[in-house]
Amino acid sequence: MKRLLFLEFLSSRLETFTAAIPLAPDQRERLLWRKMSLLSKLQEGEYMDLQFGIQPFLDNLPLEEVDLTKPAAANRWRFEGFDRLETLYRAAWRLKDKTPDSLLELKAMMLSAVDKDAATQAKAVSAYESRIAAVAADVRACSADPTVRAQALAELAGLAMSFNVRAGEAISLTQTVFSAKET
Repeated sequence: MKRLLFLEFLSSRLETFTAAIPLAPDQRERLLWRKMSLLSKLQEGEYMDLQFGIQPFLDNLPLEEVDLTKPAAANRWRFEGFDRLETLYRAAWRLKDKTPDSLLELKAMMLSAVDKDAATQAKAVSAYESRIAAVAADVRACSADPTVRAQALAELAGLAMSFNVRAGEAISLTQTVFSAKET
């Protein structure tokens, strides 16, 4: 009943108006092809007040022409070594203050190449490939807890595990620690 009374009250207070704004053809085209939003709210916060404020928001920035024949600029999302950099971060996170300097240096070198040109990024990836075995050896020799060292080595190797355990079922895990032969 209250809703019906509100709707009757609303329909008695509604007004219609029309406004015309002269637009040049290029302005009209920009308005039709850009994103636009109309937002409204009650002025007093009272539903019976019915004084709506309507505000248009237009995306009126000029479109930049993009030359699709040129490669995009280097950035962290296009960095080919991103997966490798992530393994360094995760291993350092596991080792905390026991992280070997060689791992921290390699991580810093990779991070510095992230926003550089493609050639610098490729050199960083190549340096990673040539230095990662020595970093892994330093991790094996560091003073961290053996379990933490094993987890850091797994992070460096890019290993990940996911488990789905059903309620009431026992699980048994066997930890396998890999070792690379030193040459």
